[in-house]
Amino acid sequence: MSKGSAIISILIAFVAGLTIGSLVTSDRGGDEPVTTINPEASPSAPAAAAELGENPAAEGDTVRLRAEVPENAPQRGPDDALVTIVMWSDYQCPFCSRVEPTVTQIVNEHPNDVRVVWRDNPLPFHQN
Repeated sequence: MSKGSAIISILIAFVAGLTIGSLVTSDRGGDEPVTTINPEASPSAPAAAAELGENPAAEGDTVRLRAEVPENAPQRGPDDALVTIVMWSDYQCPFCSRVEPTVTQIVNEHPNDVRVVWRDNPLPFHQN
């Protein structure tokens, strides 16, 4: 096979793949209407907040939920931070460690607004 016909074969295969892919995915979605979920318009949003032990916000206010964090859990940031990130992680997990630079950046950029709490979630395949 010559170099020119190999290039043409690759281009034909590429175009055929695009055509088949667009035919397969074009049928998805259909004519169903898109539903938008708005928690402020939902009558169950305050009830859900109350179930979690939080006072429902007045109409038009932002609903804030609070997750209780053990006092002995390692943390970084102020206790009264606007945002608390609870990280369930294994200290030996190489994939869990990939998030550390991002979390450090968030805490450094928002030192008074973010608290990070670490929770140990040991993976079963680690021996210690």
